[in-house]
Amino acid sequence: WSLLEELTQGLQPFQCATEFLSGQEYATLSCLPQLAKELQRSVQQSLSFETTPGKAFFSQSF
Repeated sequence: WSLLEELTQGLQPFQCATEFLSGQEYATLSCLPQLAKELQRSVQQSLSFETTPGKAFFSQSF
């Protein structure tokens, strides 16, 4: 269960980004460069997971 909790935590920024980019009431294309930087920063921070499977998943995926 700890692996699933870590994956959920690590993928949370992608869910937020997806929801933001899905907006139809505002322009989102101009936000892509900053959003990509923030996602990259978030992924790098999430590499500090505690479980070995969590670390392996994120290091191989990103």
